[in-house]
Amino acid sequence: MTVKNHVFFFKKWNELWEYSFRIKHDHHDQGAFNEAFFQCGIGNTLLDGAWNCQISQGGLLFLEKAKIIHYFSSEAAGKNYISYYKLADKTLQMRIKESGSIPDDIKQMILNPKFQFTGVHLINDKRIISIMQSPLVFTLADIKEKLPWLFNFMEAQVSFIRGIGKKLSSKH
Repeated sequence: MTVKNHVFFFKKWNELWEYSFRIKHDHHDQGAFNEAFFQCGIGNTLLDGAWNCQISQGGLLFLEKAKIIHYFSSEAAGKNYISYYKLADKTLQMRIKESGSIPDDIKQMILNPKFQFTGVHLINDKRIISIMQSPLVFTLADIKEKLPWLFNFMEAQVSFIRGIGKKLSSKH
């Protein structure tokens, strides 16, 4: 696709999104993107997960090779939503808005988008990815929120069992 086609594509995408947002009251951009993709003659091509890595929607699997990272999901923006992506921090966005330009430290973050996660130290452990997307995790979160005493009890039991397991594995 040429630069001219890119410009046309992005203008068409924006036009369709504006219509979708203002007339249909749909803030999602995917439908407008798909329609612009089709109208611009690019075709109807299935892109793999590297081109649509939605972190909050099971995208951790594709993060390593991601070309586009969606770090925010409006569906996940409920009262318990905490963005674990530094570039989603509203204070950074306000700094850009107030200064009218992108400060150098934020430019450096943009140049290394795969390393801008906060407090997510398990993200590189491939054993954990499917567990993080599991209903079990959300069930535990609900238990912790509604029955903290039960969660603490369960955590103590699991910690005890894990300790025994570590001792047994170190003897072999």
